[in-house]
Amino acid sequence: MSDEPVARKAMRRAERGVRDDASRLVAAVPALMKEAQRRRTTGGEGSPSLVELATSALPKLAAATAVVVIAATWIVVSERRGAAAAATATPASLESVIVGSGSEGTGDVVFDAVLAAGRNDG
Repeated sequence: MSDEPVARKAMRRAERGVRDDASRLVAAVPALMKEAQRRRTTGGEGSPSLVELATSALPKLAAATAVVVIAATWIVVSERRGAAAAATATPASLESVIVGSGSEGTGDVVFDAVLAAGRNDG
């Protein structure tokens, strides 16, 4: 082969007005198509690309995320219902807290601290 690239040779021929014979290219098209088909069918056996991995992994990750969000929502809602039920089961009035009977606290951290400080004084 010569040192000149094929494209440069073709361009020089085109400048001179010489028409290239494309009959060999036309005759090679069926063989090229068969080779492309063979590579396409055997190409899946290699390692998958990042796009193929993402295409197969994203639906699975989306489903797993949905399950986790539903489970977390269920846990939060059930804990809030349990806390609300516990709070309504033993209501604390201001008088019961001051007298000291009933529940241990009001549920308000600051108010409980003030009452505890008052109880310790005396």
